[in-house]
Amino acid sequence: MDRVLVSKVDGGLWALGRTSVPDRELIQIALDRQRCLPATGLDPAAVQRFVDQVMSRLTRASAMP
Repeated sequence: MDRVLVSKVDGGLWALGRTSVPDRELIQIALDRQRCLPATGLDPAAVQRFVDQVMSRLTRASAMP
């Protein structure tokens, strides 16, 4: 399998169009911070919920044949 390298910014831009509004806001803040642009702080509880959702999806997807 070939590996494709994607930057954090590219990955964030990809994710923006595939998430709901609250998650989109988190991703936009993270993108701004990654680009060294002024950005508000990230709510730790919101970030944890987002990470938990992503991990749950990855776990389910990896269990599929």
